[in-house]
Amino acid sequence: EIEPSTILDNLDFEKSNVTDAFDKLTIELQRTIDFYNSQFRNEPVRKLILTGKFHKINGVDKYLSRLFTIQADKFNGLKKFFVHVFY
Repeated sequence: EIEPSTILDNLDFEKSNVTDAFDKLTIELQRTIDFYNSQFRNEPVRKLILTGKFHKINGVDKYLSRLFTIQADKFNGLKKFFVHVFY
C-alpha cells in the first residue's frame, strides 16, 4: 500500500498546491492496477502511459515507475502525429 506522505518527495513542483490531489490520484491508480492484476493474472499491467496535463509534471514518469515498479512514459500524441494529405 502507498504511504500518502511519501508520494511527493521526488517531484519538481509546488507541493502545497497539489499534495492532496496527487496523493488521491496515486492511491486510486494503485487500486486500479491492483484490481486489473487480480482479474487478469496472466497479463499484469506492464506500462503506464501518461497523457493530458498530468504528464507535464516534471519527473512524474520516473516517480511513478519507481513507485509502481512499472514502466511509465509521457505521451504527447501531437508531437508524434502527422497526416499525409493527397489531392
